[in-house]
Amino acid sequence: MAEAHAPDGLVEGVKVMGSPAFAYGVQWHPEWRHEDHPFYEHTLQAFAAACRKHCLEKAAS
Repeated sequence: MAEAHAPDGLVEGVKVMGSPAFAYGVQWHPEWRHEDHPFYEHTLQAFAAACRKHCLEKAAS
């Protein structure tokens, strides 16, 4: 599913619907000036949360 578009309509972010794991791809650097862009910050926070969850699940198994 397209989640982000450039001003010219080019898809720059996609999300895999129904994925059991974090499945999001972007065509930019969300870490760049993330404090100025709420969407970038949200993307980074979601990725960090998925990483923490993965680590906890792996440690528990």
